[in-house]
Amino acid sequence: MNSYSSYVSMLQDPVAKDESKLKALQELSGEVETIVSNPQYPSFFASFML
Repeated sequence: MNSYSSYVSMLQDPVAKDESKLKALQELSGEVETIVSNPQYPSFFASFML
């Protein structure tokens, strides 16, 4: 989940390059099933809803 957290952080970073954000979004979208089935998903999701 740490790598997914870093992808979400990059998406929120105003100085990150658009290409990097696109790669992060593609990686996250390709792993949605894995992310939501992970037992740590509720805390992962909650950490970005603040």
